[in-house]
Amino acid sequence: MTDLQSLDRPASPVTMVDYARTITFAWNAPTTARLFDLRLRIHYRESTTGSNFDNKTLEWPVIKDLERADEDVRVAHTITGEQFYRFLAANIDGSVNRRRIFDGFDVLVTAGGKEMADFVRISRANLGITSSQVTTKYSNVTGGVGVFSSRATLLRTGLQLSGPSGDSLRLGKFTKRLGFQ
Repeated sequence: MTDLQSLDRPASPVTMVDYARTITFAWNAPTTARLFDLRLRIHYRESTTGSNFDNKTLEWPVIKDLERADEDVRVAHTITGEQFYRFLAANIDGSVNRRRIFDGFDVLVTAGGKEMADFVRISRANLGITSSQVTTKYSNVTGGVGVFSSRATLLRTGLQLSGPSGDSLRLGKFTKRLGFQ
């Protein structure tokens, strides 16, 4: 698989003022890439004393096993501002008195080849309320057991929130108790 290219959306700074506003993450990928994971690495600093700050990173697995819908080179996934702020509220302890500074976030896309997509699809086929509890064995390795496929990653670092989105982080109904400055 050739490398993933051009994770060009969203533009930075990212605007998430309206909770219902959608933010689209979009990238170009070769047609051999069939399955994608999208994660955000959210960076912030935290202090209990007011002067000494510790660096923190929170990873949000936005979507796992996103299958490409067609042969188009462009792949995209959309979230809302509300999903972003709710994730922060659920994963940062707001019950303790801390000062926090938002430093930005990175976007990480991991892609797998057709063989990995086949493995995930076959594994999912026997899940749910009607499953037979029998695990499906899948291997594409002749004379062995396993999955041989390709993988590629794309990392875009240093995305920032727009000024009004920072205000929503500090004062919004989901995150105001988190102590962001």
